Amino acid sequence: EDLTEKELDQIHCYYEKLADFAEEDEDIHASHSIDAAKRNQNRKHETFKNKHELWLQEQKQKKESM
Repeated sequence: EDLTEKELDQIHCYYEKLADFAEEDEDIHASHSIDAAKRNQNRKHETFKNKHELWLQEQKQKKESM
C-alpha cells in the first residue's frame, strides 16, 4: 500500500487500543470507535464504583447497628 511509516504506526496504535478495550469488555464481538469504547469503559467503571461505594455504606451501617 501507499501508507507512510507514520500512518502505519497510527493504525497500529489504533488497533492496540481497541484490543485493550476488547480485553476489558465482556462482549468481544461488538465493534466501537476508540472514543465510544472509552466512553463505555468509563461508564462501566463509574457504575462499578458507585455500586461498590453503596455496598461499603451498607456494610458500615450494618456494623453500626450491631
